[in-house]
Amino acid sequence: MQLSQGTQRLRLTYTGAAGFLFNFERAEFTLKTTTPTADCSIAPTSIAVSSVTDTSVTLSFDNTPNDTRTIEVRAFNDGTFTGALSGAFAFASGSSGITSIIVNNLVAGTTYDFVVRSLCGAGGNGPSPVTTLSGSTSGGTTTTPQTATLNPVDDAYIQASNNSTINNSVLYVDGTNRVSYLKFDVSGINGTITSASLKLTGSTDAGSGVIDINLGANSNWTETNLTSANAPAKGASLGNVNGPFSNGTVKDITLTGVTVSGNFLTLIVSQAIGGDANFNSSEAATGEPELTIAFNGTTNRINRLDDKITNNALIVYPNPIVGDQFNISLGDNNGKSYVRIYDILGNVIYQEATNTKNLTLDSGIFTSKGIYIISVKTLSTTKTLKLIVQ
Repeated sequence: MQLSQGTQRLRLTYTGAAGFLFNFERAEFTLKTTTPTADCSIAPTSIAVSSVTDTSVTLSFDNTPNDTRTIEVRAFNDGTFTGALSGAFAFASGSSGITSIIVNNLVAGTTYDFVVRSLCGAGGNGPSPVTTLSGSTSGGTTTTPQTATLNPVDDAYIQASNNSTINNSVLYVDGTNRVSYLKFDVSGINGTITSASLKLTGSTDAGSGVIDINLGANSNWTETNLTSANAPAKGASLGNVNGPFSNGTVKDITLTGVTVSGNFLTLIVSQAIGGDANFNSSEAATGEPELTIAFNGTTNRINRLDDKITNNALIVYPNPIVGDQFNISLGDNNGKSYVRIYDILGNVIYQEATNTKNLTLDSGIFTSKGIYIISVKTLSTTKTLKLIVQ
């Protein structure tokens, strides 16, 4: 039975067994129908990328159930949309009050310009002006120039004259008698190195001659267990710098032939020619050694927003993260832990080497709301956990 909008009267007719006819007009009711809306001169509002996979991007937007507009989405390769709707890499559409559209058949690890408009059928107004936004699929890799500035996670020097290891705020070099060792966490260097330099700041004693920088044969030592027995042998020569050396003087030494294999890199600082010299260590209040590495980073995108990465020994609370601070419990780690937090593109937004088991960090390190990954490395384990910032 089809009825029109407005007030209606219902008549019921009954014919009895003896042929009597009864009519009843006792019920009145009002029908209210929803008027369809379809202003196709207006594009959807509050458009955002709500989820991604390796081959699809879902766009969400505001809409109402009775909206009869057709919404169209076209995906153009990043930077190629010039205003013409032809030449799109992918297309998707939907109607009848939808609030999201999935664009499929995309390429992993790729950024697209998404062009959105609304339109109606014959006789309707529109189509609307287009709205554009950028979004990327997950997976794949991207290569971008990056620079990492690192301070030593361990540093000390060995004094051969009394076979002792000194770990304080000063590092010495003096012929074969005093040789300094610096270890850096280079686990974030994941591409071809294009340049490198080591910055040393002179400390208490003046010195002269030439300071040499060599690659260490291994990094199987810490500043608390380094001895002449386990000290790494000198590898390839990376660079040198001429004196004089004095308190507060900064020497920026160009290094050539730096290669990374594993999570750590050891540099050996020695002096074959000249008088002894010293410079600040990582324990100094200012001017600690600084290794700068420029590289073409190959970034593996974190695969999907719905990846579930858990590690019961690593706890972050609150998670989701709200408020000005959050806490990290590193579990039963003995010795130094290397904490890194990555954004969804794999970029390092925070890093710290610590001997503590609990950290409290400022939420201001996060550049935006979304998904992040925390990684905690020790000499024997690596733990990861997904963070959600709201």
